[in-house]
Amino acid sequence: TFPNLVDFRLVRVRNFRRVFQHPAAIFFERGIAKLETQEFCSLSTEPADGASFIAAAFRPQAENLSMEEFHKREEEFELIDVEFEGLEGGTGTGLMCTQSTDEQYIARWGEDLYQSKYKAAGLDRIWGWPWDSGIRPCPVYLRHCVLAVSKPGVVPAARDSFLDETFLADRVTTV
Repeated sequence: TFPNLVDFRLVRVRNFRRVFQHPAAIFFERGIAKLETQEFCSLSTEPADGASFIAAAFRPQAENLSMEEFHKREEEFELIDVEFEGLEGGTGTGLMCTQSTDEQYIARWGEDLYQSKYKAAGLDRIWGWPWDSGIRPCPVYLRHCVLAVSKPGVVPAARDSFLDETFLADRVTTV
């Protein structure tokens, strides 16, 4: 979506937490979701007083900016502006994918898309799963995330944040 990024840096986002809390349609489309064991969750964020996590901030170069494509790729999320603190100083704001509602999804994309992407996959919702629902991360996606933060050259604080400040749907268990 954004082929040329500039000003890439690590930042801390406060008063939000990162949670595996919703199914991603693409996991079902690619055949990597496991409906029978409820292993189909992707990551999003949600407001949480006192919580925080490390994230990557960047700016896409203006001539390559495709917000329409970005919104399509991240269709199930609410995209919000959040403040962050640079790990090496400074502050800023950035766009972040956060939890939404099924009603907001339908209002933006329509009932037909909702039915074809989620209901047809056997799901009764995207958002609003109870904390004790037992839903878990999509294993292939979780593996991809863990491998990404474990590569040589990744700042240990970023890896540690992913492992220790990313929660399963119960908001107690960390990765």
